[in-house]
Amino acid sequence: MTDTRIMLASGFQVEVDRWMDACFGAAIKDDQLERGDRFIEEALELVQTMSGFSAERALALVDYVFSRPVGEPFQEVGGVMVTLAALCNTANLDIHVAAVTELARVWTKIETIRAKQATKPKGSALPVAPNNAFPPDVQRLVIAARIVAFEDQSAEALRELDQASEAFADRVPWEDEPEGASS
Repeated sequence: MTDTRIMLASGFQVEVDRWMDACFGAAIKDDQLERGDRFIEEALELVQTMSGFSAERALALVDYVFSRPVGEPFQEVGGVMVTLAALCNTANLDIHVAAVTELARVWTKIETIRAKQATKPKGSALPVAPNNAFPPDVQRLVIAARIVAFEDQSAEALRELDQASEAFADRVPWEDEPEGASS
């Protein structure tokens, strides 16, 4: 495990780069599209923890952002950092402690992360290849079920599976439920 004082002295971004090399190697580390996927995934997971932030809200923001002109990367990184710090302030989270803690945690999970990465399509952070043939509610349910079945049986993962299955509550009866009784 990396010593916190070393991370702060050498720079957090440098330490993340070192971890990416150790965990994935150059090809995955340098895949900007996949890094973008992972960034969006983590950002969505963060706002998902906050009351009132729904998938519909996130999708509306996607439409809004992509309807506007493309920004400049340097300025957008600054905006990400400023708004993340402001969000952390509203949630009473220490951004630096959270970052260093997470980096220390993932150093201990390299083999698990590599195994998970090996199951994903090349160049994608998604557990399955993007496919518009399946509606989002089906995709959400399948992903949540796979996570619970193969990776994480925590209360949080089970809660996500339960929420994902809610979309089907009135369409798929329980095995022992009389026909027509679901509503």
